[in-house]
Amino acid sequence: MGNLRTKTDNKRAEIQVLLRHNREEIRRMELRCNHLAV
Repeated sequence: MGNLRTKTDNKRAEIQVLLRHNREEIRRMELRCNHLAV
């Protein structure tokens, strides 16, 4: 059972990292769009 739990925890950690990375990418894209709009 412990092994299964670590697997799910790792998955959750990976998802957190991906979400954080996506957020940064979106912010970067928004900044780029704002520069183009001005």
